[in-house]
Amino acid sequence: TAATAKTASAAVEKKGLAAGATPIGKEFQIKYPTTLRRYPNFSSASLATFTTGTKVSVLSKQGEWLEVQPSNNGTVGFIRQEFVVPVEVARR
Repeated sequence: TAATAKTASAAVEKKGLAAGATPIGKEFQIKYPTTLRRYPNFSSASLATFTTGTKVSVLSKQGEWLEVQPSNNGTVGFIRQEFVVPVEVARR
């Protein structure tokens, strides 16, 4: 329904991702500079650093972590979901 779509849209704007959604295959944009990790935890090795505005595609979701690949087909790794926003939201 339209009310459900509006609520989901508000959740995306507020948290960066819709609650419970697995945004696999969607393009996102880095909201804050962050480190790409080899595994989904903060103690994992750093693979790269993303700057604000970098676009990534989500490959999978593991808890609060997203497995991503930069749009330039760079190294695949993990970032926390709060560091990204959907490209559609970022353009507003």
